[in-house]
Amino acid sequence: MSFYTLVMFSAFKVHHQHKAIAALLLDEKGNTIPFAQFKKAALKISDHQNKSWLKTEYNTAKRRAAIGAKFTKFKETAHLYPNLKWTPSRSNNPDGNHQQLWGITLPVEHPFWASNFPGNRWNCKCGIQRTKAATTGSDDVPTTENPPKGLDGNPAFTKEIIAKSHPVFKGLSKAEEKAALKVVTKQVKKDVIEFSTQLIKDKYGSIILTNKKLSDGKLTLRRGVFKTLGAKVTDPFINTYPLILQNDIQNWEYLGYAEIEDENKHLDAYYFSYYKTSYGGRTIYINVKDTIKEGEVPYNILYRFDKKKVIEKKLPKIKRRFVRKR
Repeated sequence: MSFYTLVMFSAFKVHHQHKAIAALLLDEKGNTIPFAQFKKAALKISDHQNKSWLKTEYNTAKRRAAIGAKFTKFKETAHLYPNLKWTPSRSNNPDGNHQQLWGITLPVEHPFWASNFPGNRWNCKCGIQRTKAATTGSDDVPTTENPPKGLDGNPAFTKEIIAKSHPVFKGLSKAEEKAALKVVTKQVKKDVIEFSTQLIKDKYGSIILTNKKLSDGKLTLRRGVFKTLGAKVTDPFINTYPLILQNDIQNWEYLGYAEIEDENKHLDAYYFSYYKTSYGGRTIYINVKDTIKEGEVPYNILYRFDKKKVIEKKLPKIKRRFVRKR
């Protein structure tokens, strides 16, 4: 689950708000309007965005984050509780679309839950519970209206608390969008570095992760890894990957290794290994250095790489000892 979709949502929303307020400075003839008139109109926009809607957005985002976390646990316990039941809303004015779904019981893995779930309407207070009870059957599911833009897609599947389909992500110029993303990226990198200092207390220390999915069986993490891993990544969401790297290693797929072309640049390494994984519904590749002193160390996150240069075999444990003289 990425809370950075919320950071992106907030950044884009602020840009839209500033743009709308700036447009109030001039009348239709291009003349500056009196301050009292401007203030009244600007406060109307501000109150609507930051008072009327802020609580609704907060409650819905909080609800969607909780639902996403629940679905992850539901999948883990599906062997004990194979089905999910949609329970009634606690709201005094429940949504009519969701009211039709109260009592619906379907398997945890049913595709219905990918787009239908409590939290795909603003201020939804419906519930969901795991159960061993029999399913109600797919044929009994009523047709409902599509959810509002931004609330489509179950966060457990999309990893987005507020979906990119929300209007705030539209209508900005390339320059405005770039400025908003710059704010988010800066915050992401700051949080990743802070996370590394909490994980690795010693400035010059490291931690070793072990997993059978690794070619060498172990991976070394240093603070510097968290700072450089996303250096070639422009998507702020993908830049959050280092935060979950430890838990995601079990999902890595080893693709092979490649010889190092620029030996002068990488004097500390023998080879580069490549792994494939998925994050936020997107396939990414982890470029790992096979170093002399520390074994495998994460180096870069990539969207693509030259597969022709990759040798689809495990690292040669005998050859590697003599590949470079010291």
